[in-house]
Amino acid sequence: MICSPALRAGASVANHAGEVSLKDRVAPLQPFGTVRNISKLSLLLYGRLFTCLLVYLYTYTMFITLEGPEGSGKTSHVPYLVEYLREKGYIVFPTREPGGTSIGEQIREVIHDLKNVEMHPRTETLLYQAARAQIVEQVIKPRLKAGEVVISDRYYDSTIAYQGYGHQQDLEQVRTLVKYATGGLVPDLTVLLDVDIEEGLGRKKKDNEWNRLDAYTVEFHHRVRAGYLEMVNQEPNRWVIVDAGQKWDAVQEELRMVSLGRLKTK
Repeated sequence: MICSPALRAGASVANHAGEVSLKDRVAPLQPFGTVRNISKLSLLLYGRLFTCLLVYLYTYTMFITLEGPEGSGKTSHVPYLVEYLREKGYIVFPTREPGGTSIGEQIREVIHDLKNVEMHPRTETLLYQAARAQIVEQVIKPRLKAGEVVISDRYYDSTIAYQGYGHQQDLEQVRTLVKYATGGLVPDLTVLLDVDIEEGLGRKKKDNEWNRLDAYTVEFHHRVRAGYLEMVNQEPNRWVIVDAGQKWDAVQEELRMVSLGRLKTK
């Protein structure tokens, strides 16, 4: 059959089903279009893969926690550490435990209220886990997934130190509760701000920040500190000890060096 110039130009061809364009007949046989279009598609796909690789390589997500006995100065250091890391170009989100969410802040008030002297250690332990489960799912995990650095004033190590070692409860049971509440989320870096117990409690009294946990016996607080030091021995790669008995500026400088150093080597 000899095609007319009109047919070669894509004129309509009549058949029993009606008028069908030659272009319409040919197009289904070329799902990716011409070779030129295929090249454009390949470049687009490679470009997206390259972008994803860059995001993966240069996303400095990290979970940093600050721990320590009462009066170690964690809360006063967090804002300045956050500001320093932001100046270095990191996206940093600060939070605290218990708290950090509306639900967590309400639980915090109950736990710390001096009127609640009848609170049993198991009740105290469970309340902490309730607040922790909420902040992990609502705040910490989403922030880490978004590629941010999260810095928390206390995390689950506080429960092991205070409710475990301090109250002398079964450590394995406490760890099981902690794992359930956190979904197994472990910090990348934990800094222990270590301070003498009497000195730390003296700071809290001086600053009028006394709460129900501060009012526990001195022996309780000594057990808490001993528990922290034991945890450092168990996981030396995660923990770094900073002497919080130093002048404030010296402590802040060490915190900056430790945090930035770990971020650069991640």
